[in-house]
Amino acid sequence: MRIVSWNMRAGGGRRNQGIANQLRRWNPGIVALGEFRGTDSSCEIAQSLMDSGRCYQCDTTDGVQPAINALLIASRWPIRAIRIEHAPQHRHRWLHVKLSGPLGLAILAVHVPDRSSGRKNPFLNAIAGNCRYPTAESIGAGRVGRHRGFASLGSGREGRWWRCRRPRNSR
Repeated sequence: MRIVSWNMRAGGGRRNQGIANQLRRWNPGIVALGEFRGTDSSCEIAQSLMDSGRCYQCDTTDGVQPAINALLIASRWPIRAIRIEHAPQHRHRWLHVKLSGPLGLAILAVHVPDRSSGRKNPFLNAIAGNCRYPTAESIGAGRVGRHRGFASLGSGREGRWWRCRRPRNSR
């Protein structure tokens, strides 16, 4: 199963057609888009994903403020949003779904706040406190680096990719 995570940067803007074309070429089963927005440009990408078979979609856009960076997960298989107990405060920055298709995979897409905002560590602590799925893939962007409960998957500096710690009772 191919999963693609892409930070579109500010909703895609004029790059929307290029982003949609590249996603079609890669032909993933699941796509997670960071900095997705409720704007025309982002919605055109979502429609392109739908037209190319990723018709099951969940997003965190805000109807009142459509230009706020949010997340979209699009899948070939049915997905449903999973509510988490102690969710991070900024609901548009995380999206947790359960896949009804292969592997029964759970996916947590995130867009981690910047450290200078003062919201980064509380956000990561909330996410770390909710990692209970041994088959979960955690994907997203946000300069996670080394943080209690998380491991950087990049260089020794803060990286873009991260994974959740494995629960103690799972293998």
